[in-house]
Amino acid sequence: MKIGIVGSTCNPPHKQHIAIGECARQELGLDRLILLSVKSPPHKDAIRVSLETRTLMAKLAVAGRRGWEVSDIDQNRKGKSHTRNLILDIKKKYPKDEIFWIIGSDVLLSMPWKPGGYEILDLCRFVVAPRKGFPAVKAKKRILKKVVILKNLEKKISSTSIRKEIFTAGVVKQHISASVSQFIRANNLYAPEQTILL
Repeated sequence: MKIGIVGSTCNPPHKQHIAIGECARQELGLDRLILLSVKSPPHKDAIRVSLETRTLMAKLAVAGRRGWEVSDIDQNRKGKSHTRNLILDIKKKYPKDEIFWIIGSDVLLSMPWKPGGYEILDLCRFVVAPRKGFPAVKAKKRILKKVVILKNLEKKISSTSIRKEIFTAGVVKQHISASVSQFIRANNLYAPEQTILL
């Protein structure tokens, strides 16, 4: 099968995660989509909301959606969650399937493409979701030759912007599913004193 992996801290998970996955499914003919709740990305500061809580929100976000599931494969990792290790773990779990690793263009442009770093592109198919202000075309040609850039992705939002305005009803209603919004409010997850910029 063709499996698309949407990796995220899920802090919180939002509709754009789903939109990216669905766009990739349509353009690449994916059979399954997995929202991977990442424990501790190397390019981000400490996350105050636990991985268990973020994984619960991820499950609420994909509940009832055809072909979607949530992976907590990163839960027992010690140290930072490096992309290479995550891909290798996923490939071990799905050895007979074709893996499509879906990232934002901001991630593509900020990855440490130091000597040897390009080899990661041979581990699976990389799929890039455009993000405003981060044109994928600025990546080196040797990278662009090995990635697929999604063409039909529309709205572009981020977890950071949502956290900043988490208690603004319009933002919550527009960008977060009702079940995730209720969970956040019930657990007071993003009160101003708890909010950190990631």
